[in-house]
Amino acid sequence: MADSLRRWSIGAAEAAVKGTARVVEELPTDRSSLVAFFNKMPWRTRLKVLALFVGLSCGVVCAVYETMMHHLLHFVWKHHGPELFKTWLPWAPHWLYIILACTILGASTGALLRGLGEPTANLPGVVQDFYENGTLDHKEAPAMVAISLTGIVGGGSLGPEAPLVSIGGGFASLVCTWLELTWAETIFITMAGMGAGLAAFFGEPVGGAIFACEVIHRYGLEYYEAFIPTVIAGTACNFAFRFLLDLPQEAIWTFPPESGLSTIGTLYGVMLGVVGGYLGRLWIQGTIWLRVNVLMKYKLGARHILKGTIGGFLIGLIGAVFPETLFWAQNEAQPLIDGGATPLPNVWPAEGIFGASDLTSPLVLILIGGAKLVAISITVLAGYRGGFIFPFMFAGISFGTAFNMILPSLGAAAAALSLAAAINTSVTRTVLATPVVLITLSGRPDVLPCVLVASVVSLYMTGDVSIIKAARTRYLSSEILGADDLTDDAKPIGKVAQVFKETTAPPAEPKTVEATPPTVVVLGAPRTAAAAPVAVLNVTIGAAEKTVGAGAAQLGNASDAAAKPAGPESEAVKSQQGWLNSQLDGHGSGTGAAPPLRSVPSAKRVSVPAVFQVNAAPMV
Repeated sequence: MADSLRRWSIGAAEAAVKGTARVVEELPTDRSSLVAFFNKMPWRTRLKVLALFVGLSCGVVCAVYETMMHHLLHFVWKHHGPELFKTWLPWAPHWLYIILACTILGASTGALLRGLGEPTANLPGVVQDFYENGTLDHKEAPAMVAISLTGIVGGGSLGPEAPLVSIGGGFASLVCTWLELTWAETIFITMAGMGAGLAAFFGEPVGGAIFACEVIHRYGLEYYEAFIPTVIAGTACNFAFRFLLDLPQEAIWTFPPESGLSTIGTLYGVMLGVVGGYLGRLWIQGTIWLRVNVLMKYKLGARHILKGTIGGFLIGLIGAVFPETLFWAQNEAQPLIDGGATPLPNVWPAEGIFGASDLTSPLVLILIGGAKLVAISITVLAGYRGGFIFPFMFAGISFGTAFNMILPSLGAAAAALSLAAAINTSVTRTVLATPVVLITLSGRPDVLPCVLVASVVSLYMTGDVSIIKAARTRYLSSEILGADDLTDDAKPIGKVAQVFKETTAPPAEPKTVEATPPTVVVLGAPRTAAAAPVAVLNVTIGAAEKTVGAGAAQLGNASDAAAKPAGPESEAVKSQQGWLNSQLDGHGSGTGAAPPLRSVPSAKRVSVPAVFQVNAAPMV
């Protein structure tokens, strides 16, 4: 991939010297007409059509995934598994089956990790791949499906949301690559694919779209251009998913009836946000401590089978004490809300070592919430693949229900949903999506102000601590190839990096233009890192001499040779080259080399940029 991009860079510069700034590749006949068809569309129409297609396709994938998951759950926990246990071990206590099943499936998860390789590491891995590559790898889908299903069926406290985000985003990236979209369009459609899977899983298109747009940042949604396409993809995915499985569009949690929350009750969100934010921060720090002092100290990271076996045993042991803590907890939350009136839907037996849990006791609910947070950490560190969104919500509902029993003035729904939002937001940084999803799932819009306040407060409780390390500020439009084409013919405000426009006019006589020394920004590199040295090509186009970085050393392996300088050199250009090389050698702002891009979509419609001239604030 790096070699192909290097060849594209050199070819682009050669084409520019001849008077054109667009690289026209020979497309295979089986898709050239389709690519041309999409090229003729206005860019907004193109994004909407592709988002609709990606959403409908992801809906089919989500339906297949959901069907497989429920059949496996039924096989292991409701039918064949319990029958075999009763036949082979009739003398054993039933709770022993939980430990055995979780341990065996934990070892199986480790074996799959070893045999199939490690797919994207949950939400942190998805965000990291998104920023490193601008795309998600669709080739990981089979391994992700197998490993995530095994972990979910094994009682791990991770859910289908992260696998569906990875699979949906990977499919969207594949579509963008196949259709030769620009970098900008690839980023936005990839986000639409990520949000589509979440929308189906949540049953809430807007919340899923906001979540996909927020989780890649630390302080809320920043890629506003991707929001509408992501909503379209989410709506289409949710429709296809529920149509195929004949699922109703309804709330999944039912809180007991209560009088309306008073206006002053909104202020309870501040207290609940502080408590939930502190619990989220404690979970992050505890998980990091376990990783450093256990996983790394005893070198268990690459020993997948041993790690999975130990993790499965510990998950099963916690589940044998509190069966409510097993699985991703989307459906296990309702028994906590109604005090045990609803039976646990997935696990057998429903009674643990100490019998059935008393879900009307605040102490038991607090213990269950704490045990769930521990189970999430173990599941993550054991290498399971999945999302921790619903597990965190479950822990928050458990704590919030207990707090409402102690302080009834809080209100059952307000306390449970506010703490659920606070814990989840403090970890995932999804300050708007989390309240929207929780209100939709519970059908309680009356408590939205309190939940929203708790979410905002918790966001700043963990501002300097994060488990999703790759989350960062967005790339500016001037940093993304093709972004300047996504305009509505409005004049740009201020100094914006310009992309050469396709022209059929012959090149005019060149003349020297005084320019502010530019800073070269490579998509995929952190803003604090200076790009590795790249060759500089002098290109004569129109009425100005421009400098184009070939970027072969940055975009490929270390052994890739950089393109050689070409074209006429004026004194002004030589001076500019000297300044640019001094920046790239580390004398400018930032230090260190940026990570290489691992996956780059084809550049059929990518205009060749002169320079990426930006004044971006460094990422902290």
